[in-house]
Amino acid sequence: MTIFRNKNIQLILLALLFILSRVIFLDSDIPIWEIAEYQSIDEFYYTLGGFNLFHYSIYNYITFDFLNESKYVTNWLEDFFTFISLSLFDNNYYGLRMASVFSGATVIIIINYILYKSFYTKKSKNFYYLLVFISFYMIIDFSYILSNRIAEATIFRMITMMLLFLAVIAITQYGINKRKSFLVGFLTFTAFIYVYTTNLFLIPAIGLAVMIISYKNSLQETFFNILIRI
Repeated sequence: MTIFRNKNIQLILLALLFILSRVIFLDSDIPIWEIAEYQSIDEFYYTLGGFNLFHYSIYNYITFDFLNESKYVTNWLEDFFTFISLSLFDNNYYGLRMASVFSGATVIIIINYILYKSFYTKKSKNFYYLLVFISFYMIIDFSYILSNRIAEATIFRMITMMLLFLAVIAITQYGINKRKSFLVGFLTFTAFIYVYTTNLFLIPAIGLAVMIISYKNSLQETFFNILIRI
């Protein structure tokens, strides 16, 4: 059917597939442990800060003595997004989980944007279909669907990583210097401290990327200096 060859129609269908696979029955129970390896009670533990903001307008309100303030230093992004979704959809499962749905959609969009900016050329005739395939795969992948339908830290770690990649690309687009290196390092350290401690791997990864960018820039500067002297 020729209508499905239209790129706008294809993008609309992808968006509808994402919405239908995430939003419908969003308030359903989580699959059993053998499938999801996740417990329902964990959703509320991961989002205590968001609920505190929603109910008490304070982030580290101590509801129970056995929950101390040390928990609230690692999951700020998810708590903030949850607070927004609770404010929009009220105190129910949609309010709890729509933050994950939004983050899942944002991750797919950012991945496509980064790939397009990094690899697309006018000679890449089938590049669009590669992006469609990647998006379609992420939309139908069970693990990714599950991360988008429950309140859990994985999808917020992913969106943090994607936003950090965008920031690094934007900051280093016209070269790297000490100030830019410090800014990249600060953002990376923030992703480790205030999003989730398992983001520790981002520090050596981004550090290595900055070193490679610096090395490439120094080679380019050397090359141009040689040309000028000639």
